[in-house]
Amino acid sequence: SRAVAGEAPRYAPATLDKARSARARCDALITKDRYDRAASGTEAALAEYEARHASTIAQSVRSLERNDQAWEKLMLVYEVQMDRVGTSLEIDRLSFEDGPAPAADTLIGRISRLAGQSGDRETVNRELTDKLRSILEKLGADPSGEDPRILADRVDQTIAGLTADRDRLAGQISDEQSKLTRLEEQHAAVAAELEARTAEEEKFRKAKETLNPSEGEVLYNASNDLVLRLSGLSFDIGKSDIKDAHIPLLEKVRGIIEMFPESKLAVEGHTDASGDPKGNLQLSEKRAYAVMQYLRQTMLLSADRISAIGYGSEKPIAPNETADGRAKNRRIDILIMK
Repeated sequence: SRAVAGEAPRYAPATLDKARSARARCDALITKDRYDRAASGTEAALAEYEARHASTIAQSVRSLERNDQAWEKLMLVYEVQMDRVGTSLEIDRLSFEDGPAPAADTLIGRISRLAGQSGDRETVNRELTDKLRSILEKLGADPSGEDPRILADRVDQTIAGLTADRDRLAGQISDEQSKLTRLEEQHAAVAAELEARTAEEEKFRKAKETLNPSEGEVLYNASNDLVLRLSGLSFDIGKSDIKDAHIPLLEKVRGIIEMFPESKLAVEGHTDASGDPKGNLQLSEKRAYAVMQYLRQTMLLSADRISAIGYGSEKPIAPNETADGRAKNRRIDILIMK
């Protein structure tokens, strides 16, 4: 080789011996098994490397013989290369004042610490990978893989999907809750209406039970007002005075009215068709007014809650051709307007 033919035997004999030994081992392997290319190839490459190495050393040493300053340059070349390694390891400056060994120790120490940190990172990565896999399994996602970054992205994607599902379900729940609220409101309204109707029916029943047939009847008119038809409240002919005989019936009327404290009241006076229509109208007004005044005084009713009106013979409820019919038409109606 070039190293043997040149000055390597003189200036780099030890390195050259390494090349020769590697070459000899290569030849022996080929002689033993010429098909074992892997082992013989390794030794051949080593022999070639050591030969080039010896040649490089020989050139450097030869230059030292010709120039005394070359020794310093050679030392500085190696220091510069070691400094490059130190810079890559974030060491500001290597110290060579005690030779290359302390500088090499500094490099070795930094490399050892980095190797330890690398081992710690690997441990952390393994632990993180295991945790991420566990999270993915709990989330029902694919836990396979070794790269924690990929696993973390998968966790983020899975959580994002689950969050979207949660928000969608929350929206559905909100919609259903709104429907339920509306149904509850409708149910409450129906229940309140039913309760009010039941209470109304109970009041109507009590009112009907309060009056006996000879005193009058309780009914609803077309406007759904409660009507107390007081056929038993009879006046003397042509008179409108409230007599003592009227008091028990009017007290019953008072009790019925008290069951409807929020209602408006209208007292209507009616006559039969006998006699002068104008006189009948005036008489019916007087009788309605007399009943209204009695109720206002005994029940302390305000003027805006109760009114009185006379219709004369305009609104008969029976034929005026018979005595019985005329008796029915002569009446006081009290409207309880809810």
